[in-house]
Amino acid sequence: MPFTKVDFTTGWKHPGTKTEDGGVLVGGKPNHYSKQFKNELIGFDMMIQPGNSWPGFVICDSDQMGDYTANDCYMIAFKNTFIEVQRFNQGKRTVVFGDEVG
Repeated sequence: MPFTKVDFTTGWKHPGTKTEDGGVLVGGKPNHYSKQFKNELIGFDMMIQPGNSWPGFVICDSDQMGDYTANDCYMIAFKNTFIEVQRFNQGKRTVVFGDEVG
């Protein structure tokens, strides 16, 4: 299966900025990636600061410029020790998978 390493500094509507240690700081603005992913693995390393936030990304969004809580989409959300896969159907959220990973 092909592997794609995601670069958060290019190809995004609101690209992140590089940090001194080589990481990328991604803000809370709605973000959209210009590339369409196919049947491939997507890899990235993540450090969540502060540790109590729930960053995530949305895929297969029915309205990329709209509010995900009113759309049809999937979301993968992270917390320091948790991961969830959520499905939104006209804004109604269902947790498809959730697990403590730490």
